Amino acid sequence: MDQIKVKVVQQDSKKFFERQIESFMNTTNIEVVDIKFSPILHGEKRTRYLAIVLYKVKTP
Repeated sequence: MDQIKVKVVQQDSKKFFERQIESFMNTTNIEVVDIKFSPILHGEKRTRYLAIVLYKVKTP
């Protein structure tokens, strides 16, 4: 039985957020099951970016 793991990513910068998600998804031993992401208003004018990634670790 495969175990599903959770990774939470949050960043203030959209560019760094996208880069971090892309890097994680390109990891060779990771199979992404589902991903949900959303900008969150933080303070008056600041936005934080949040993603919840469900993934499985591939075993050779």
